[in-house]
Amino acid sequence: MSLSIVSTDKQLSDLISLAEKVHEGEGASTITTLEFQAIRNEADVEVGKITIEGLSATLADVQKQAAALIESLQKLVVEANIAPGEVTERWLSATLSNFQEKADSLSESLQKLGIAARRNKLGVAILAKDLQSKEREEARMAIVTSLKKAVEYQLAYVVFGYKTSVERL
Repeated sequence: MSLSIVSTDKQLSDLISLAEKVHEGEGASTITTLEFQAIRNEADVEVGKITIEGLSATLADVQKQAAALIESLQKLVVEANIAPGEVTERWLSATLSNFQEKADSLSESLQKLGIAARRNKLGVAILAKDLQSKEREEARMAIVTSLKKAVEYQLAYVVFGYKTSVERL
């Protein structure tokens, strides 16, 4: 089983393409720790670009939940490899339950971000009132694009976290 990700953002798409090398005939991902960290670093940069009150705090929560989800994935793999004989059904159930809670939290944070974006009218309210409607729409679309890009980077980080941990089992 494998998971893939595609982005319409050229820069992110290029990072994904570079990282998703496949061993010939094996079908196994070869995403390295460095490539994973590069996605993580870019995700942080994109989140930092959103400075609209209400959106930036909610996006930071998405970032925090994505990191917690990756941490739970890594814990699952590390603990399973350290003591494979001690991996019981009870342990696996508890660990997967923890992962599910983190996934739920990430999903809830994304929903809250969508609500915050709609409440902020995607940044239109913060723009100068003297801008013409075309300029306002262009400014709004720039904010929407930045927000989507920041979220896509966070989700790519989550998928790459899976690829560098559980997918390798």
